[in-house]
Amino acid sequence: MLPEKMTRLSELTIALHLAFMERACDRMVKFNRPEGATEDQFPAKVVAQLTAFLSTKNHEDDVYRLQRGSDLTEVLFNKDQNERDPLFRNIHNMLSMYAENSIDTARQTAAQKMLKVEKKYEIDTRENLETEGLKISQWLQEQFASAELTAAAATLGLTEALQQLDTINTECRQLAGDRNDERALQETSALKNARTATDVEYEWMIRMLAAAALMDNNETRYLTLIRGLNEDINYYKKTILGKPSSADTGAGTNQNENGSGNENENENQGGSGNENQNQNENPGTGGGGTTPDPDPNAGGTEN
Repeated sequence: MLPEKMTRLSELTIALHLAFMERACDRMVKFNRPEGATEDQFPAKVVAQLTAFLSTKNHEDDVYRLQRGSDLTEVLFNKDQNERDPLFRNIHNMLSMYAENSIDTARQTAAQKMLKVEKKYEIDTRENLETEGLKISQWLQEQFASAELTAAAATLGLTEALQQLDTINTECRQLAGDRNDERALQETSALKNARTATDVEYEWMIRMLAAAALMDNNETRYLTLIRGLNEDINYYKKTILGKPSSADTGAGTNQNENGSGNENENENQGGSGNENQNQNENPGTGGGGTTPDPDPNAGGTEN
């Protein structure tokens, strides 16, 4: 039995790509050093390639985490929590208080007019930061465009507070835009390069594993590992990418019930059909590409 080739890596999303690579790494590491073992099970050259594969996979994971946890996200969060939300709540509470005040008719009327418009936008400080910013911006735009509402704000002494909220909200929306631009930049540069490097090392790891399995005198030594890797590949091809697995098409290995690993004629020739032909192509062609959980029956660990 030989490991299959995982094609169409570029079609996996970033998180799915990392989950697939994490699962492959976990299987290989556990095979190389089973629990309690003190020596490597792989030949030295395969161990060296596994180390390179782990290194590039971990680097891709680090870049992805950085992209998800941008410094601008923390700045935006703090500005929203410490400046925008408290100021909006103070304005809203003041409008509500004056709207219910029956003693000062002028202020009550002014507050009711302003509150009616504000409530129309259903602003909630607990919702998505960008959505909150958009709603506040739309509300203030209508507020400032109306002479009647502008006069109402002056009656309540809220003109300066509204202008301050507009300034802070504009800054928050700019931070959100900068954060999105930064993420887009990382997606097309550092993260794409990290993915490509991982794909290259994964391809070489699979090739070296196949070579080690062919050269090893113990035919069943790598059987469990290769079966597990092929299960993962078939799951991603069939379930995630919608491509029939080798089990569905009849290609690959015919296993008997006792797991002796009898291969069919195609497998003895190093694979079957286009999959074997594709394995001669240059590795690492996968490019930039959160995550449904992979099949729990396939084993391995999640990222």
